[in-house]
Amino acid sequence: MHPDLTIDWTIPPTAPGWGGLLERFMGPGETRAETVVELIGGAVAFAAVVAVAASDEAVRAWSSLQIGLGVVLALDLIGGVLTNATSSAKRWYHRPGPGRIRARLWFVAVHVVHLAVVAFVLLPGNLLWWWTHVGLLAVSAALIEMVPVEVKRPTAFAALMCAVAAGQAVAPLAGVLALVPVLFHLKLLVGHLLPEAPLSTRLAAVPVRPEVGL
Repeated sequence: MHPDLTIDWTIPPTAPGWGGLLERFMGPGETRAETVVELIGGAVAFAAVVAVAASDEAVRAWSSLQIGLGVVLALDLIGGVLTNATSSAKRWYHRPGPGRIRARLWFVAVHVVHLAVVAFVLLPGNLLWWWTHVGLLAVSAALIEMVPVEVKRPTAFAALMCAVAAGQAVAPLAGVLALVPVLFHLKLLVGHLLPEAPLSTRLAAVPVRPEVGL
């Protein structure tokens, strides 16, 4: 390993109540640097998405409900991409223990609601688009969890590219909504499901586990 880096699997204790629940959702032990990058990176990315949406004629015709749901969706996807990329989230969601694979797949499954918002609220009832991305998500998630840990990273990236390209080929979207499949599959396939070592520059570290993500 690089002499300046360590792999730290230590999960710090969390506070009781809502504060602890939020910590466990984001990943206990999130550093100040991670929080700063999430906030600044998220703000810049959201501003860029808003700029794209402002030039989208279809968005100008949206109702207040559609605009509100679009904003919530954008914030969730952008924030989710960044949060799931942190070492604290990787350490938490890929910690050892029974039922961890099932928990990750449930997390992925819940996101079919995001697809439903796009297909049935932001689009005029595009059932083909919804089923296409539900199917691509299910196949990709199962594949990433099934393959050996040594090839999970390239598998996740390949699944991301295939899901975005296949989705656009079968049920293409234009304007700002074309960004949704990219952010959606990036958050879940590469961000949430891909196990990666929680790197740190701190001196105290726990040795690398032999089976990451199982």
